[in-house]
Amino acid sequence: MKMTSVVGHLLEMDFTEAYRSWRSTNPIDLFEAPITETTREDLQDVRKNLEKHVRGCTDLILWLDCDREGEAIGFEVIGVCQAVQPHLRVRRARFSALIPRDIHHALAHLVPPDQRQSDAVLARQEVDLRLGAAFTRLQTLALQNKFEGLEQMLSYGPCQFPTMWFVAQRADRIAAFRSESFWQIEMEHTRRADDGEQLHVRFSWSRTRLFDRLAALVLYELCVERGTASITSVTAKPTSKRRPLPLSTVEFQRLASSQLHIASDQTMDIAEKLYQSGYLSYPRTETDSFKEGFDLLTLIRTQLADQRWAAYTQRLLDGDFQWPIHGGKDDNAHPPIHPCKSGTDLSGDEARLYELVARRFLACCSKDALGHETVVRAELAGEEFSAHGLMVLERNYLDVYQYDRWTAKKIPTFHVGEHFVPTRLEMAEGMTTPPSYLSESDLIHLMETHSIGTDATIAEHIKTVVKRSYVEKRGQHFHPTTVGRMLLKGYVDVGFDLGKPELRAEMERAINRVASGERTRAAAVGEIVALMKPLFAKASRSVQS
Repeated sequence: MKMTSVVGHLLEMDFTEAYRSWRSTNPIDLFEAPITETTREDLQDVRKNLEKHVRGCTDLILWLDCDREGEAIGFEVIGVCQAVQPHLRVRRARFSALIPRDIHHALAHLVPPDQRQSDAVLARQEVDLRLGAAFTRLQTLALQNKFEGLEQMLSYGPCQFPTMWFVAQRADRIAAFRSESFWQIEMEHTRRADDGEQLHVRFSWSRTRLFDRLAALVLYELCVERGTASITSVTAKPTSKRRPLPLSTVEFQRLASSQLHIASDQTMDIAEKLYQSGYLSYPRTETDSFKEGFDLLTLIRTQLADQRWAAYTQRLLDGDFQWPIHGGKDDNAHPPIHPCKSGTDLSGDEARLYELVARRFLACCSKDALGHETVVRAELAGEEFSAHGLMVLERNYLDVYQYDRWTAKKIPTFHVGEHFVPTRLEMAEGMTTPPSYLSESDLIHLMETHSIGTDATIAEHIKTVVKRSYVEKRGQHFHPTTVGRMLLKGYVDVGFDLGKPELRAEMERAINRVASGERTRAAAVGEIVALMKPLFAKASRSVQS
């Protein structure tokens, strides 16, 4: 048996020579121009290596990453190898972690490669090439002279435009925001608890706030005149805080950004290294549920080596283990991200990301946190107020998952029908505040919600819009640049909003139908061309007029 490797895609897609000139080709012709696939110049030696080693072989086993890109690369390898050995038998190893158990299982259960997954990748590559080249040429040639001092090419990407559209939309909301004054009635009462502790209870006004000062003043004066509040209800009931779901890629990126301040592209680079070193399972997965029969207890046992959560791990093994919640998403390729072995020898950001995954894994295998909630409702001059108390009885998953908070709030005992004079009763003025600029966590959430990119590509799209100077990151938040705004506005001015996420979401749905076998690659590309070509023609006419 021979083992060898490749380094990503061997082939690159491009137009035939006749359509590569910007000046001699009408950009609209690129929607249907012929396309070729050739071996990348820098990977000729990789191709020759495959051709050399496949000679004399009867079987080819593909061990590429088990996602769509891995499947597409696998078919590129098949093409190269079968050109040398036409009768080669090809099979696929499916695995989720580079650990002995998964490798042995994959070798014992080889399957045929999935042509549909590969075709979906080729469909996306073709769509991105056709749209990217056409719109890039149009906007560069038409708008370049408006952006003095910028690099020559103003690139377009079907996912990058919606990404910067989200950033620009939030910035527009902030710019359009006008602060308003509001007024609210604040009521507090201080009394001793049963154990003698002096407690301050803040009652929230049921109206929350009013934007009419006179109306608020009238209600406030009625409360002052009455002076005495009465308890109308006391409700005490068990409550809980639900443990987190198993970890998908998008949630992993969002958490790493919000909790660790590690950028999504950096997160995925580090996760890939941890996967290749056997510390983590495959880091690109939409799945947030573990299938029944998955050996979770063995994975939990590996965490006994880390003293930070060894005692908690032992609690799970001693009977506190609970099967994780089913999140409802399954890509039918990989389980949720989880640790495969101890990470005590890691350091730096590798250690921080591993810790996040390990704590999340242990938390999702734990019991919910349990508590007791008390809600006290009071009435004063016809106005309703309420106060909430919380006693945390069992922290459970919170003992290991430091990224969640559930804070106990003690309140004294109240009885229905009792009366009290508030210790503090005031009318307070406040001002509304604008939303904040999008954080990376916010942006990832919006992209996932609107189907912009995939779990494996979201980080790259964010990195690209920053690299192209369409968006800039200041601290932990994104801001649109002048270039990004002008590009988006330019298309709005000629009749359509190219940045709106609905267009790309429809393209993603068409490509997903290829992966599921509902559409052929040609049919899906044809649908997208039929959708985008008329819009391009309209934009082109407007620019030229």
